[in-house]
Amino acid sequence: MTRTLFLIALSALITGCTPNSGGDSPTISPTDPPPPADGPLLRCTTAAFESDAFAPDQALRLQSNIDGEDSYVVELSLGAAHPDSEGVIAEPEDSWQEQASFTWTEQGFDLSGTDLTLSTWEWEGMYLGTVDHPEQGSHEVSCWFDDFEATYRYDGDSGRCLDANGEEGINTYPVAYLRDTLDGNCGMWWALSLNEGFLSYPTWIGMDLRGAQLGGASLHFANFLDASLEGTKFDGFEFGYAQVTGTIDEHTQWLDENCTVDGSEIYCMR
Repeated sequence: MTRTLFLIALSALITGCTPNSGGDSPTISPTDPPPPADGPLLRCTTAAFESDAFAPDQALRLQSNIDGEDSYVVELSLGAAHPDSEGVIAEPEDSWQEQASFTWTEQGFDLSGTDLTLSTWEWEGMYLGTVDHPEQGSHEVSCWFDDFEATYRYDGDSGRCLDANGEEGINTYPVAYLRDTLDGNCGMWWALSLNEGFLSYPTWIGMDLRGAQLGGASLHFANFLDASLEGTKFDGFEFGYAQVTGTIDEHTQWLDENCTVDGSEIYCMR
C-alpha cells in the first residue's frame, strides 16, 4: 500500500471505518449482482504526478459507461492535474480510447485491456487502487460511478454531518476526488496535502467544504476561493502562502489569527 492510500486508511481508522481487504481477487460468478443496468458512468483519476512534458503536475483520467456487458470502450486523457492560478483547468494534452474488460471482484473491480490494467478495492462507496499503463506508468487511482453519493452530508440546522438515518460521521474522500469534483462536503484528509504537494499556486473556485474537518490537512502555495465553508472546522489546518475565502455560518470554526470575518463572508490568508 502506498503512502497516500495508507494515510486514507489511517483517516478511516480514526473515524471507525475499515476498508475491504484480502488476498487474491477471484472473479465474481455470473450469479452475483452485475453493474447497474442503466449504465452509470465510471470515472477514475490518478494522484497528481510530476512530468517535464507539458506541465509540472499531471494526471491520467479515464471514464467508461458500464452497462452490464463484459467489454467496454475506455476513454483516457492525460493533462494537468490542477487548475492554474486563475482557476482554469487546461484542456488535456492527449486523449485516446482503449478496449478493456470489466470484472467485479471480492474487493472491488478490475479493468483489463491490451495496455490498460486497473485493480481496485471498495472504499465507502468509491474504489481505490492502482492503474498501470506501459506508456503512462503506474499510479494510485480513485474511481467512482456518477451516481455516487457520500454517506454523510452537512446539516445546516444542527451544524453536524449526518447520514440518512441521522447518525453523525465523516467522509474520508481521496484528495484526487476532491481535486476533480470540488466535493469535500463533510470530508477529512488527515496528514494529506490538499494540493498534492505541487506549489504552482493552483486555485480552486467554488469548493464545497461544508462540515469538513480540515485539521491535519495542509494547503501551501495554493488557494481555495469562494468556497462553501459553512460548518467547516479549521482547527489544526496547516496552510501557508495561501488564501481561503468563502461563506460561513454560525457553526464554522475559523482561525482568529489568520482569518477576517464580515457577516457571512470569511477571508483567510497566511
